[in-house]
Amino acid sequence: MIPQLRATDTLLSKDEGTGVNKDVHVNIRANLTDREHKIIELIANDESITILRLANALNVNERTIRRDITTS
Repeated sequence: MIPQLRATDTLLSKDEGTGVNKDVHVNIRANLTDREHKIIELIANDESITILRLANALNVNERTIRRDITTS
């Protein structure tokens, strides 16, 4: 289960080159969908993840991911 995040939350991820934890600050809306939470988790775990890999991991098309991560 993905934890609920607040706009002030910080996720920790490891820098693969050094293995040292680094802060990944998350600026998010109050009411995220389950998919948006999963996108945040996937990006926090792999900052170089592509739109295609996100789409495949979440069983949606690339356009859906682009819409979910684009601010309006």
